[in-house]
Amino acid sequence: MTQTMAPQHGSNVLHDSQRIHDRQHLKEHLHGAVGADDLSKMSEEELQFHYFKMHDN
Repeated sequence: MTQTMAPQHGSNVLHDSQRIHDRQHLKEHLHGAVGADDLSKMSEEELQFHYFKMHDN
């Protein structure tokens, strides 16, 4: 059985485009795995990929 984490503050991360597109939020979660320059060059699709990858358990 796979356990899923509930979205924080009652929000649905699948439909919260502000959180998906928030580069600072991504940068904080990636903890140096991806540099700031790399984040600024990513397409919206790449940002979404990294966002969901880091929240996929």
